[in-house]
Amino acid sequence: MADENIKTIEDLKGKKISLVLYTPSHWLLEYQLENSRLNDEDQKWIMDHLVGKDATLDARQAFKDKQVDATVVWEPDVTLALERPGSHKLVSTETANNLIADLMVAREDFIKDHPDVIRAFVAGWLAGTAEANQNPDKVVQLLMENEPLYGDMKDSAES
Repeated sequence: MADENIKTIEDLKGKKISLVLYTPSHWLLEYQLENSRLNDEDQKWIMDHLVGKDATLDARQAFKDKQVDATVVWEPDVTLALERPGSHKLVSTETANNLIADLMVAREDFIKDHPDVIRAFVAGWLAGTAEANQNPDKVVQLLMENEPLYGDMKDSAES
C-alpha cells in the first residue's frame, strides 16, 4: 500500500515503509526492490530504514495515520489501509504471484503417531478451500461475524 506520491517501486527511495519484519511481507518488499531499477545503495537504504512493527494491524495503522509513506500488509489490513485518502495498492500477490507460499507444519513424531488426524486435517482444509472458492460471499460473512479484524472491515464499510 502506498500514498498517492508513490507510483512505482523506485518511488520508495527515501520513503518510510512499515511492515512486520521477517515475514512474507518483508520478503515481498525485498523481492520487489531486488527486481527494480533501484541501485544496491538505494535498496540498502530502504531496507535499513524500515519501520518494523509487531503486527500487521500496527503497520497498517502507521500508514493510515500518515506516519509512513507505504506499508506492506495482508488482508484484512490491505482493505483497511485503503481508507487512507489517495492510497492505492502498489504491488500485491495478485500480480506478484508465486512468491508467497502458505504452508502448514507438523512434527514428524506427531505425523507418525496420528496419521488419521493429519489425513482429516488435510481433507478438511481442502474441502474448506473448495467451499470458500464456490461460496465467497458466505466466507466473507463468516469472517466478518467471527474474526474481529474482519469485523472492523464491516464497520468501515457501513460508515
